[in-house]
Amino acid sequence: MKMLLIFFILIYIKDTSTQYVPQNSIYSSDNVQVGSENTLICHSARVFPPPVHITWTRNGVKVTESSLSQFYPNEDNTYNQFSHLPFTPQQGDIYTCTVEHKSLEIPDTKTF
Repeated sequence: MKMLLIFFILIYIKDTSTQYVPQNSIYSSDNVQVGSENTLICHSARVFPPPVHITWTRNGVKVTESSLSQFYPNEDNTYNQFSHLPFTPQQGDIYTCTVEHKSLEIPDTKTF
C-alpha cells in the first residue's frame, strides 16, 4: 500500500511540474465592419497548468468590459480558455490582448 501511495505521489509531482507555453491568437467573431457591433476573441490554447491571465487594450488604454470563459479540456490534458471583448470598430482602432502564464518569461501580446 505504501509503495502504491509513493507511486501516485510521484505521478502527481511529474504532472504538476510540467508546463506548456500557451498558443495564443486574437480574432473577431464576425466579419469586421466599421461602426458595427462585434466581439473580439482572445484564444489561449494548450494551457497547462491553469490559469492564464488575459488583459485587453484599445489604442493603448486598458479596457475592462471583457469576459473570461471556463477552461475547456483537451485530450492531451491541456486546456483552452477564451476571453471575449464586445467592440464596435472605428477606423484606426488597435486592440490587443495580453496573455500571462507561468510558462511565459514575458507576457504574450496579440494585436488586432
